[in-house]
Amino acid sequence: MIGCSKREHKIIIIIFIIIIIIIIIIIIIIIIIIITITIIIIIIIIIIIIIIIIIIIIIIITITIIIIIIITTTIIIIISSSLSSSSSSSSSSSSSSSSSSSSSSYHHIIIISSSSSSQS
Repeated sequence: MIGCSKREHKIIIIIFIIIIIIIIIIIIIIIIIIITITIIIIIIIIIIIIIIIIIIIIIIITITIIIIIIITTTIIIIISSSLSSSSSSSSSSSSSSSSSSSSSSYHHIIIISSSSSSQS
């Protein structure tokens, strides 16, 4: 800068200032781009994690519902078979009692008829 006039000196300083401002603007733009990319990546990761958690919760809920249905079905089958067995046993006992009663009544009829025939 030794042989430069003051005017040329000012022009060179202005050019350097413009170059420095352009470099600072480029650096700021790069930083903003990097920050937005990282924010987008973080948001995508959070969305993926939320979706995975929702899927896991849905799977757990369906598995518990299936288990509850299986358990209640099993309990209902056990209770109905127990009631059926009890009803069958009760029916068998009732049938046996009825048969015994009818046999006894038949026996009385025979006795009455035999005594009437002997009186004749």
